[in-house]
Parts: sequence; C-alpha cells; structure tokens
Amino acid sequence: MSIYNRWTDTLHSILAGTSLSKRFQLVFLMLILWACIGVRVFTLKAPALDRTFWKEIDYITISTNYWHHGMNFLRPEINWPADPHRVTAMEFPLVPYSAAFLYSLFGFNVFSVRLITLCAFLVMIVYVFLLVRRELGPIAGLVSGWTCAILPLYHPFGKLLFSDPLMIALCVVAMFHWTEWVESQKRRDWWIALVSFTLAVALKLEPLYLLLVLAWVMFRRHHFTLREYAPLVKFALISLILPVLWYSFAYHLARTSIDVFGIFGGLGHTGHDKFQSLQELTDPAWYHIMAQRLLAIVAGKVGLILLVAGLLVVLSVRKTGLFFVYLGSVMAYFGIVAEGQIDAPYRQLAIIPVFSVFIALGAVGIVCAIISMLPKSSSGSTVGPRSVLILCISGVLVLGLAYQRRADILFRDSSRPVDPIRWELAQAIKHHATASTKLIAAGEYSLNRGGNDLSPVLYYYAGVQGWTIQRADWNVDEVAHLIDKGATLFSAVEMSREPDSKPFLDAMRNKYATLHDAPDELLLDLTRPAGH
Repeated sequence: MSIYNRWTDTLHSILAGTSLSKRFQLVFLMLILWACIGVRVFTLKAPALDRTFWKEIDYITISTNYWHHGMNFLRPEINWPADPHRVTAMEFPLVPYSAAFLYSLFGFNVFSVRLITLCAFLVMIVYVFLLVRRELGPIAGLVSGWTCAILPLYHPFGKLLFSDPLMIALCVVAMFHWTEWVESQKRRDWWIALVSFTLAVALKLEPLYLLLVLAWVMFRRHHFTLREYAPLVKFALISLILPVLWYSFAYHLARTSIDVFGIFGGLGHTGHDKFQSLQELTDPAWYHIMAQRLLAIVAGKVGLILLVAGLLVVLSVRKTGLFFVYLGSVMAYFGIVAEGQIDAPYRQLAIIPVFSVFIALGAVGIVCAIISMLPKSSSGSTVGPRSVLILCISGVLVLGLAYQRRADILFRDSSRPVDPIRWELAQAIKHHATASTKLIAAGEYSLNRGGNDLSPVLYYYAGVQGWTIQRADWNVDEVAHLIDKGATLFSAVEMSREPDSKPFLDAMRNKYATLHDAPDELLLDLTRPAGH
C-alpha cells in the first residue's frame, strides 16, 4: 500500500473518531471552554476602559447612556457632541443595551463591559465544534473549537465591547441549526436558525452573505428540485422583517438627529462609502494589506502552513463542501465591502470560524501523515484518535504561544493607551478644562476615500464635549461661530496627514493663545488672544 493510501486510510479512520464517546467529547469541550475563560478573564482588563479603542468607546458611551437615561431601546445616545441632538442612528443596539443591563446588575467595570464579547466567543467555540463534528467528526470538531478559542486572542479587537463578535457567533449558530433542519426537518432547528440569522443581520447587514451557505446546504440535499427551495425563500423573507423595521427607524434618526456611525453614507455629515469595490480590488495595495492582516489572524507563517495543509486535506475528505462555500462567501463579503475591510480591521474577525476549521484539518492531516509513515505495528498499537487529538491540540497551542508578534495584544499593559498621541493631548486638555469647557477638534476623524468617520477618542479621553471640524470648516469664521456657541478650547491632532491644513493652523496660532504645542498635537485657548 502506498504512503498516500495509508495516509488517507489513517485520516478517515481518525476523523471518524468512533472510539471517542459523547461523554469524552463533552468533557474535552468543557476543558477548552474553561481554558478560554481563564485566559480571557486573566487578560480582560487590558486595555483599560478609559484608554481603549475608538470602536469600544462608541459602545461604552451608548451603553452607559442607556444605563443612566432610562433604558429606552429606541434612543441610542452618544454624549461627546456639544449640540443637544445626540441620539444616533446605528445598527440594532442589542449589544450596548444588554451591556447596560449588566451594569445595572454588576456595576460598571471591565467584566460587565466585556462579558458579552466573552460569551459570544464561547458560543462561537461550541457551535464551531458542533458544526464541524456534524460534518467531519469529533476529532476535527474538537480541534476546530480549540483553534477558534485561540485565534481571536491575538486580534486587537478580540475582547472589546462591540457587535461583531456576537454577530459572528450567531452566524455559526444559524448555519448549524439550518443544516440540522435541512436533514431532520425538526421545527426547533428552523426557529433557532431563523432567530439567530435575523439578529445577526440586524446587528450588521454583512451576514447576508450567509444566504449563500444556507442555499448551498439546500442544494446539497435537493439539487435542482426547485420546489424544495420554498422554505429557504420563506426563511429569508421572514428573517429580514426585523432588520428592515430597525433600519427604517435608524434612517429616521439619521434624518432627524445624527448618524455618527455613518451607516447611511453621510446623511449625518459623517461616514463614508465602504464599498468602492472596483477601485480597491484593482489596487495591489489592498491585497497586500489584507494578506498581512489575514496572516496575523492565523498567527503567522506556521498558522499559514496549517491553513494551506487544511485546504489540501479537504480534497481527500467528503462533506467539506460546506466549509469551502463558507470560506468563499466570507471572501466575497471581503471583496464587496473592500474599502470597509481596510478601514476597519475588526471586519476580518468574520473569517475566524472557517479559518479555524482549515487550520484544525491541517493539524490533523499533518499528524496523520506522520502516523502513516510509522511502522504499521507501531501506528496501530500506540496512536489512536485520543493521541491524535492531544497532538493536534498541542500543536495549535504551540502555534498560539509561539506567535510573539501579537503577544503584546494578549498580554498588553492595561495602563498603556491604545492611542498615545490623543492620550497625551487629552491630558493637556484635562489640565486646562473646567466644567464649562467646550472643545473644537480638528483631525478627530479617520481619513478614507469616499468620506471620513468621526472619532470619539479625544473627547472620551479628555472627558469633554465639542464640535469636530473638517476641511470645509477650516477657517477662523467657523471657529468664531462655534465660540459664540460656547467653545473655549481648540485642538488639532495628527494634522501632518493633511498638509493643506497648515495655513489654517498658522492663522489659529496667530490669533489665540497656545497652551500645548507638540508634533501632531496643538491646543489653543479660545478665550485669550495670542501672546497672553
């Protein structure tokens, strides 16, 4: 028998995992979950809540306002703009609203803030295991679950409060129960899949790509018998009711109040075109940036080797089409929202579940290849499914521990701000601020092709409210107008990225007293003229 035949025989035998009892699988899965909980709780406090990322700042602000202002679900409110209209359009605010409920139970602390994300990843682990076990067997399921526990730990947004972790977990839940329903027709599975998919799409519109996977599951069973696809059409229509209702209401908020998230492309004078697909996909830089980020997600070159090995392994294993379609649908989503992928690294979290499957299969395939090269008596007597499981789990663990490039994300110093420049400027603002201080901020936005996204970071770090001015407002007359509305300080941060702002900043320096002037940091006192 050739080595290849021995390898495929060993691979199929190991993946079957017939010697692994349901009890053993449950115990092992619980060990994975508890290990994940232990690491996450131990590292949960970093970064500290008062110096965290812009994305979490938005959700912390909205959730604390829910908590303090009466838990009105229809009024997601930010607090850093100085103008009174602060109810903002946003995606379905289930996550900040749930966080506010946790604050009412446990107070405002790092645990109550980030508990939802922790639970979302635990759900993701369980359902990745269930889905992969259903398709490929318990060994692949357990190793996939373990990999899914490790990969998010090395992502800078892997522990923060925001909607994407829950959205991705709900996608995996929907896939599993839809697959179960197609095979067994149990009403419970249909409803769980429906609720999960509905909430996922309400949280973010991106999970619409999952319809490709659900349609493929139907095709796998019914092929071209079109009348059998009626339940999928019904499922899709019903699942869109809540998202349509919520986004219609969000559109109303964007027109009547503010849209700091820019979900409607700038109705609230912020946000930007996150598609720009053709423009981005014809730019080699887009592929370079995405390749670097995806390499970071798989924990470097070793993870990439396991991923490629997993892609090769599936060619020799049945029932892997689901994961190819899943991977293809996520990659299609990456392309459709091409600019949004560059703008927001957290969007790449969506690929973690399916990457976990292929990395796990790569680990199993490599271990089985080693076994197949051992003398038959040795491999038959000493290496079974449990041994392979331990070897694969250990290999993926080494992969995670050896990835030093991202170790600072997992074990970062909680006192270190994620945005040191704005943190330093914020300390100067706090030093000069009073209870009546209002800030005019230049540079407090991200620069994107097709528009800008306003940033809350400087306001949040400094604890003040204010107005963000962009290129169209770079003139002393606009500043004078805002002074009449109560502005007392002017700041400019990272304006070197916009060199055409120099004449405006020079005019401001010549007109108002300087309080702080450092590279890429400027703070002026609007209540005193220059020289005083």
